[in-house]
Amino acid sequence: MKKPIRVMITDDHPIYREAATAALHCQADIIVVGHCSSGPEALEKIPEHLPDIVLMDIRMHPMDGIETTEKLKALYPDVKVIGFSLETKPEIAKRMFSAGASGYVTKSSPREEICEAINQVLNGKKYVCREMKEGRG
Repeated sequence: MKKPIRVMITDDHPIYREAATAALHCQADIIVVGHCSSGPEALEKIPEHLPDIVLMDIRMHPMDGIETTEKLKALYPDVKVIGFSLETKPEIAKRMFSAGASGYVTKSSPREEICEAINQVLNGKKYVCREMKEGRG
């Protein structure tokens, strides 16, 4: 049996954490191992939860998702990050990739696409959601 993909969700809005968890719960090969409501909390909890991938919100306080991604990648280079945001501006996605993210999905991306992003990123590929590629932002 294939080892499940361990995902940690970092978002300052409980409803988005809960929705992402519920969506990913339907996938047999993905388990949500933890939730964080801020960047500093995510950095603190990574050793405890040992995620393969972190779904990272962009707009958080006191440290945004871009700065958190930079710090996360410096401390835990093997952990992959996927930007997970309401932001649909290409420059925000580019900043996330520059910070070390391997993927970017919007919060309006369908569950299947988020799962596809997780699998692609885990396999060493970059992923940008269709909404961003099609310029619907």
